Amino acid sequence: MSVPDVPDAPLTVAAVAARLGVAASTLRTWDRRYGLGPSSHEAGAHRRYTPADVARLEHMRSLTLQGVAPSDAAQIALHHAEDDSPPVAQPPVRKLALVRDPELLADPLTLVAAALEPDLPRTERIVSYAVQRLGILRAWAEVVRPALRILRNKTRADRPGVEPDAAIAAATCCALRLAADEVEATSEVGVAILSDAASTLHGQVIAAALKARGANVVLLRPANQDEVGDILEVARKYQVQAFVAVGGSPLVEEMMAAVSESSEFIGYLVGRNAPDLLLPRIHRVRTVPAAVEEIADYLDL
Repeated sequence: MSVPDVPDAPLTVAAVAARLGVAASTLRTWDRRYGLGPSSHEAGAHRRYTPADVARLEHMRSLTLQGVAPSDAAQIALHHAEDDSPPVAQPPVRKLALVRDPELLADPLTLVAAALEPDLPRTERIVSYAVQRLGILRAWAEVVRPALRILRNKTRADRPGVEPDAAIAAATCCALRLAADEVEATSEVGVAILSDAASTLHGQVIAAALKARGANVVLLRPANQDEVGDILEVARKYQVQAFVAVGGSPLVEEMMAAVSESSEFIGYLVGRNAPDLLLPRIHRVRTVPAAVEEIADYLDL
């Protein structure tokens, strides 16, 4: 909306919120964080939004609905207001699932709240936003994993059909896929990841982070838990040289023993629950970020 379209009389917070379709608290947050507040003062120290104020907020609102981060949208709106140039729409953030929420916060508590509601589009958008702004490993360490820990330690009663943990896991896989698919594999050496049931998302994060660096990665899905020979055959088909086992299970132990005995492969045991094996060609790594760095160094990525 341009300035002439806005009524000449200064507007209250409630009136501007209704015009933009946002909560009054959101406007106050934009004022406090970004300086996009009312500039007109009336008797009694009441502040009102001028036509220019509303025009800046309309511009910011339009950008956030396209997926631009609120902080970036605010800077754009303020910049165009300062140089009096016409608003220029910025390209949307890549493939974000848009929701009607101009104030997006990518933190563990906000993610938990979205998953518990459940607001699946918002859950997906929070994780995607975190991955794009922080990168795969930081988004995992600072947003997704703490959120899952909060859910795990919270006694609650969910409604039928509500699975907050699964919602966050699905949103994370979607964001990881989009981030990893942007990079073509540059390494001829294949990496295979095998996770136990409790560590599948950890394996997904490692796989996506390595793929984003150019690694050729596959996640192994054994049909049975006692067919190591079949797993090795699948690995050879994908030219795998590095095996990554996340978590601990009898299959992981048997798999790593077979990897150690073969001169074809090198193995990595990841996580605090990984089996305590001292075998040739098998390396022990405690955390997901450390595993990514060590494997990337081995692949020369």
